[in-house]
Amino acid sequence: MRVTSHRAALPVGRRSQSEQAIAPSAPRTNPELVKWASTARIKTVPHLFLAAVARHPDAPYLTMGDETLTYGQALEKTRAFASGLIELGVRPGEWVNSYANNSIRWRLADFAIQFAGAAHPALHNQLAEKKVSHVIKDSAARLIIVDDGARLQQVLGRRAEYPKLEAAIVMDDAADLSKFRDSGLKVHGWAQVEELGRGALQKNLPEIGRRLAQLGPESIGRPVYTSGSSGNPKGVLLTQGGQVATVEGAARVLNRDPQATLETIQRPDARYVSVLPGGHVFGAVAEYEVTAQGGQIVYPEVSSSQAGNEAVVRAFMKAVRTSKPTILAVTPGFFNLITNLASKNSARDKTPVLSAGALTGVLSGAGAAVGAVGGLLSGSPWLGAAVGAALGGGLGALASIAQKKGWIQEALQAVQSPESTPAPATGNEAQPGPTAPEETSVRPWHLGAVMGAGAGVLGGFLLGLPLAGGAAGAVLGGALTAAAGSLASITKGDAFAWALDTATDYYRNYGNVSLPKRLQFAAADKLVFPEIARGLKKATGGELEVALSGGAALGAREEAMFRAGGIHIAQGYGQTETGGATLVNDPYNAKYGTVGKPIPGVDIRLDPKNHEIQLRGPGMMLGYHGLPEKTAKAFTADGWLKTEDIGKEVEIPIHNPWQVAGWSACLGAVAGAAASLALPVPALALGALGAAAAGGLGALAASRNTDTFYAIAGRLASQRKLPRCGEFLTPEPLEESLQRSRYIKTALVTGGSEYRQDEDVVGALLVPNFAEVADWAIGRGILAQNSSDAEELKRLGQRLVREGNPQVKELLLSEARRLTATEEGFERFMKVDHVALVDREWTLENDEVTAKGNVVRNKIEGTPDKPGAFREQIEAMFG
Repeated sequence: MRVTSHRAALPVGRRSQSEQAIAPSAPRTNPELVKWASTARIKTVPHLFLAAVARHPDAPYLTMGDETLTYGQALEKTRAFASGLIELGVRPGEWVNSYANNSIRWRLADFAIQFAGAAHPALHNQLAEKKVSHVIKDSAARLIIVDDGARLQQVLGRRAEYPKLEAAIVMDDAADLSKFRDSGLKVHGWAQVEELGRGALQKNLPEIGRRLAQLGPESIGRPVYTSGSSGNPKGVLLTQGGQVATVEGAARVLNRDPQATLETIQRPDARYVSVLPGGHVFGAVAEYEVTAQGGQIVYPEVSSSQAGNEAVVRAFMKAVRTSKPTILAVTPGFFNLITNLASKNSARDKTPVLSAGALTGVLSGAGAAVGAVGGLLSGSPWLGAAVGAALGGGLGALASIAQKKGWIQEALQAVQSPESTPAPATGNEAQPGPTAPEETSVRPWHLGAVMGAGAGVLGGFLLGLPLAGGAAGAVLGGALTAAAGSLASITKGDAFAWALDTATDYYRNYGNVSLPKRLQFAAADKLVFPEIARGLKKATGGELEVALSGGAALGAREEAMFRAGGIHIAQGYGQTETGGATLVNDPYNAKYGTVGKPIPGVDIRLDPKNHEIQLRGPGMMLGYHGLPEKTAKAFTADGWLKTEDIGKEVEIPIHNPWQVAGWSACLGAVAGAAASLALPVPALALGALGAAAAGGLGALAASRNTDTFYAIAGRLASQRKLPRCGEFLTPEPLEESLQRSRYIKTALVTGGSEYRQDEDVVGALLVPNFAEVADWAIGRGILAQNSSDAEELKRLGQRLVREGNPQVKELLLSEARRLTATEEGFERFMKVDHVALVDREWTLENDEVTAKGNVVRNKIEGTPDKPGAFREQIEAMFG
């Protein structure tokens, strides 16, 4: 080892720099990567960063709190830290771990490790301790970089399991490193290593240049470990060129330029708030994407002790509001959080859609119109209009009074049968109003009829027809007041729910809906969507243009709400093994419910036997680290990656058949009318015939002129066979739909012949969102206690579940049935009709969920031969 500084040596090990690195040899080659590299100019991640710095040296790049680095400053610090790593003995090709939250220093560490010629298998920042140990041991790393002392303490908890680990660097300058003197590791502070590297920078710059020159497109750059949902995490070998090819392909889609390159695609005005963990492939690709285009990355301020709890969400939302991002890349959980919050808040909004003044104006206008018509028939249109306006205004005022006094709510409740039992609440409806008294002496339409009769008598007297006027006025007054009551009873919460349902139905059918539904959508677009847009702007800073979703399926209502709010939202698809995004929707023309098409350079096919998605392209992994047999099983004989995900092709008309039919009908009508000039047939008849024929043909042609997109149907390994209908139940889409309920935190769907041989059963084991369940129960008088403290609400909710409260179970069952119904896009045989509730959350520590939040099915359910922890509860659910 070389020590060239006058400071105390900070050795990683006693090996010389000329020794061969420990890095694994690549188990296979990727012909698609070789082909891509033959024409690419930027072929590695460090060169991607250097190219961005050359174009935007003074542009803001990394921000966290009050600190901001420009691209030039970030490069200077990256080189200094890389020099420090070389001084510590880091060698080309070896693996250096990091275990930290996203931050400026984490981003610099990622580049610096690669500048030193090493590979960077970053750990997901929310891994279970057992899996942290496995990754460090499997990577054979000698050095690990952590964000603070608490994280290092976690690493040291299993120190004996990875004897090759020799040193650690702590990012937090305030950490007390003295307490780690006897830990068995050489522990260094970030600033110390950076200063060491800066002092040796002139000497090490040529060495850094040599190491960068040795990196090629097939070099291992960012090994990424899987989340470990089916066992220990596997080290996925991703190449330098593969990562750059993925970034370039996605950039072409997002910028709508299939011929663009990383040299020509520039978005220096882009701002991105980083919340996806850097140890996750989606998070890595997102940050490289923003970097390549010269944008700015903002990091929420979060400590390691806050990882995985509500503080992370709060820090992220604070960063979003203050930094005003233009683009976000997040998991569906973010969209679900915002949609549920908006639905919950809107349900509590009892503000009438029409104010008292607006009601008076509307009814005055209606009264004037009706009065004018009546007056016209009687020969006195102006007098009739005046009387009608007065009547309408009076009724509007009456409606306002009725609204304020609660008469309308009383009347609505009075017509309900007192013996009727309301349906189980879903939580999306408005809270009930005050209980109606036993007798309601006044009805608003009674007063309206009396007032209308009086005004009618007066108007009729002036016209010489007092009796007729009184009768007409009574009818008109009662009708208008009844209409006023209906209008007055519609709250903003009702309007929000209606608009969201309308938008969901419209987008789910790609706008190919009936005329009444198109009119409803147009009304929602004018009356309610602007309010949604204002709410989203407030929540996201006001400048968000594009929101990308990945990691799981995006919910229908979530996608509809963001679209209704004017934000271009798009789903994508990828795996760790595919190097991240491989299919991406064009956010400006996204196809609802799909993950889009393959990015340029990626090919897709579906296995004709089981519809498994198979892919090939430059970003595909070379294999699994140290697992040659699993690597071989991951590829077909002809080199396609087997994703084990079930896909389906979705054929979507290129042009809207309704619009094509409309234009065709217009042209047909003109042609028919023109033909009537030469034929002894009326122009109207021929025009109508031409419109009908051309419109029908146009709609038919448009419906057959389609484009192919792809949707994800679930995982092959989790499918269950239903014995009677013979269909396969795929749990993942159902679980994702269930978890969109604000009352459900986690769901495991199962069923099939494993539980019943003679019946098709589908059930869900649910971990409720305990705080929301308690809040719901308090609002309905089920719980006497009242609290606004989240932890107390959580305890109350757990108590309800533990005690087996039947109303809570009915709530969750109704939610499960609603979210798995055919209206949500599921087949009838997929509907969940059985639920069982768990009284505690599944945790990383118990290896029950992965860092991504996916359920570890073999730990929860297991098999009849090797039952999981909740197997008995699932069996009891099915009786």
